[in-house]
Order: sequence, then C-alpha cells, then structure tokens
Amino acid sequence: MKNSFQKNAGIQKLRENFKKAFRIPENLNYYSPADFRVAERKFIRHCLRLRQNGFFTPDHTLSLGDRVE
Repeated sequence: MKNSFQKNAGIQKLRENFKKAFRIPENLNYYSPADFRVAERKFIRHCLRLRQNGFFTPDHTLSLGDRVE
C-alpha cells in the first residue's frame, strides 16, 4: 500500500492545485453547489488530460494550445 500512495502523491498534488485554480469568485458565484462539484471535476479531468498530453504548464505562461517539449 505504501507504494501506491507514493505513485499517486504527484497526481493528488496536481489535483489540489487545479482545485485551487478553479475556485475563483467567478466560478463560486456562478454555479449552484451541485453543478459546482460537477464542473470542478470536469475541469480537473480536463487539466490532467492536457498535462498528460503536454499542452498544460503549471506556471500558465503558455496558452493551452502551445505544445511543451
């Protein structure tokens, strides 16, 4: 079990960072509580997929369409 947590620790940290990025006043005031959870999950999933494909950088200096080598 110890190894499975260590393998997922990086993903969990990314997930927490993406959660913080999504929880801005614009989103908090727009969604109902139930819709917020759904939208947040979709946002996190989308960001993780972009990161996996190399289109997302943690510093957000590149646009989402730029490829990171």
